[in-house]
Amino acid sequence: MNAPEAREEAHKLLGYCGGAETQDVMNACYSIEFKNSEEQLNSTYQATLKRLDQDDREPVRVAQRAWLRYRELHCQAVGFLQVGPEA
Repeated sequence: MNAPEAREEAHKLLGYCGGAETQDVMNACYSIEFKNSEEQLNSTYQATLKRLDQDDREPVRVAQRAWLRYRELHCQAVGFLQVGPEA
């Protein structure tokens, strides 16, 4: 996806990806930030499930799946509104 040099530079910019000087570095930086956020979200979700009784887990799972679907659709809609349909 990104050149190794871009990923190396991107690691230096985490939290400030907008300061990247090239599109490749910016893409790599945001990709790393997304991956880190996703891992943190999943870790928190798993820890939450472990604290719940078995009967209480299913409503949380259902809500989480719905939220993930919403997130996906919302991002697609914002992307469409800002840059148009995919080529």
